[in-house]
Amino acid sequence: MMLLSVLSYALSWVNPSITQMLDFNREKILTGEVWRLITFPFIPERVGGLSVWSIIFLYCMIMTSFLISDSLENCWGILKTSVFVYVTWILLIIGGMLVPGTMWNGLVIASVAFCVFGTYYPRYEFRLFFILPVQVGFLAALTGAYLVYDSVTSLQGLATSGAGVLAYLMFVGPDILRGKVQSIKQIGRRHTFKKRTLRETASFNCCAMCGATELSHPDAEFRIAADGKEYCQEHLPKDG
Repeated sequence: MMLLSVLSYALSWVNPSITQMLDFNREKILTGEVWRLITFPFIPERVGGLSVWSIIFLYCMIMTSFLISDSLENCWGILKTSVFVYVTWILLIIGGMLVPGTMWNGLVIASVAFCVFGTYYPRYEFRLFFILPVQVGFLAALTGAYLVYDSVTSLQGLATSGAGVLAYLMFVGPDILRGKVQSIKQIGRRHTFKKRTLRETASFNCCAMCGATELSHPDAEFRIAADGKEYCQEHLPKDG
C-alpha cells in the first residue's frame, strides 16, 4: 500500500489532474469506473508542484507510515492490522456509496490508523518542524476529535469520518474496555526488567548465602570459603 501511495504522489507531481481519475466518486463508479473503489485510499489530499519541501514532506510521510504500520503489527500482529485496514476500507466504500458528495475518503484510513497508534503509544514523540517535541497521544486526540466533530456535523462527514470512528471503536474499543491499552504501555518496562534480570542471573559472582552479585551490589567483595562456596564479605564464614 505504501508503494502505491508513493506512486500516486509521483503521478500527481507529473499531472495533478490524475487524482480526479482515481479518487472516490460515487456517480462515476455507478457509470462503470469501478477502479476508483481500489485506488481512492492512495490518493493524496492536496499536491503542489515538485519542490524541495514536497520531497521532504513525502519522505516524512513515508517514514511515519512505516512507523505506524510496524507499531500496529507489533501490537496486533500482521493479520489483525490487515483486517483493520480492509474493514475501514469497506466501511468507507459503503458510506460513500450510500451518501453522494463524499470526498477524500482515503485520508480517513490514515487518520484512523494514526489515532490507533496514538492510543497504544501515546508517549511517542514527534518533532514538529524538526524542533518542537509533541507527544503522539496529544496529536491523535486532536485528530480523533476532528473525526468525531465531522461525523456529527454533516451527512457526508458521517459517511466518511463516521466510518473511521466506527472502525476505531470496533478494533480499539474492546482493548480499552479490557484495560489492554494500559498493559501495552507497560511492555517497555517489562522488557527492561527482564533484561536486567537476565543480566543478574548471568553474573560472575554470587553469594551462596544471600544471593548478592557484583551487579546487584557493585561495592560488595566476594571470597571463596573453605567449603568451596563463594560468599560476599558480609556473609563470609569466619573460618573462610
